[in-house]
Amino acid sequence: MWLIFGRGPRAVSFVGREADEAKQPWALWIGIPLLFVLWVNLHGSFLLGIVVLGCHAVGRAIEVAWTARHPLAVLKDRWVIRWAFLTELALLASFLNPYGVDLLIETIVFGRNTNLKDILEWYNLKLIDAEGIQFALITLLWIALYRFSRQRVSIVDLLLLLVFGSGVAVAIRIVAWYAPLFSLCMMPHLTDIGVRILDRCQERFALVRAAWAAQPKLLYSLVCVLALWIGIALSPAGGHLLGAQPRPQESLYSPGTPRAITEHLRENPPRGLVYAPQWWSDWLAWAGPPGLQTVVSTNIHLAPKLLWDGYMRASKGETYWDDLFDRWNVQTVVVDKAKQTKLTSEVRGSAIWQVVYEDEQGIIAVRKNSIHVGVGSAAPKKEAGQQ
Repeated sequence: MWLIFGRGPRAVSFVGREADEAKQPWALWIGIPLLFVLWVNLHGSFLLGIVVLGCHAVGRAIEVAWTARHPLAVLKDRWVIRWAFLTELALLASFLNPYGVDLLIETIVFGRNTNLKDILEWYNLKLIDAEGIQFALITLLWIALYRFSRQRVSIVDLLLLLVFGSGVAVAIRIVAWYAPLFSLCMMPHLTDIGVRILDRCQERFALVRAAWAAQPKLLYSLVCVLALWIGIALSPAGGHLLGAQPRPQESLYSPGTPRAITEHLRENPPRGLVYAPQWWSDWLAWAGPPGLQTVVSTNIHLAPKLLWDGYMRASKGETYWDDLFDRWNVQTVVVDKAKQTKLTSEVRGSAIWQVVYEDEQGIIAVRKNSIHVGVGSAAPKKEAGQQ
């Protein structure tokens, strides 16, 4: 974001200085390829970065053609050419990964995986849901800022908001990238409205206005350094460096982390394949006993369609769930009591499975013919104080 919003022709809106059209933006030419080489090898969202650059190229071209009233003027504009070359440079840099161009192709078709339709973050946006209501409120704020701001509406900003807003409508997970873009695109308009409000209330807010217009001073820098130091001192990592006591495990992990279930599995390593909710599977494989294997993990796009459909049926406790476990040769079942209520009751009432551990989060059950020493065949183990 700093490379794009602080080094292009729009920099005047963010850093308060006129951009030098003749000066070569070396930070862009060096920073963008390095960024995309790292990005493509760390996360699949690199494709959205290429979309951002492409929106800048297309948006700038539209602005130039509209202003000059001639389409050929686009070919002479320095920043249209730069954005086009930078987009191509980012695309080429994204090929520097172990899979080459195949990774780009797989990233493009990734969203078509039919397994993703069962995951919340891949749902379409619905205005009746909480995400839809929030998106509608943000859109109303967008309209209001454009209505009352005197800043010029940038075609690039408008294109970015329309493209990523459409992405949110298709898959609500895109909101993680739409939100920062929205904030940066709206900041000039919000600043303009704020300055005009302060101008109208100049007498009442004279001190605030004076501080707003004052040149940076050493005092401001010292205040920033103090705020930074306070933040570091109060943070867990900073406190640890300063000699504070380590935080207890209860505060290290979210309340939904199945720590007690994991501890039981470490003490009693399961034999064979383990069924577990996919949202717990990665944690159990990492923190559980060595070699623990689950039916699926959070990499649901890697699961064959037939396996994923069976997993969804079993997770909901639908008919023949135990037949699926027989087919997969599952020996241990881990169930989330809060999210899998029907499967919990089905496992409890099964003549094949015996619950060997239970707490307020979930249960662990094993096949009655495979109960081994260490797990126990008596009543299920419960947390202290549980009835």
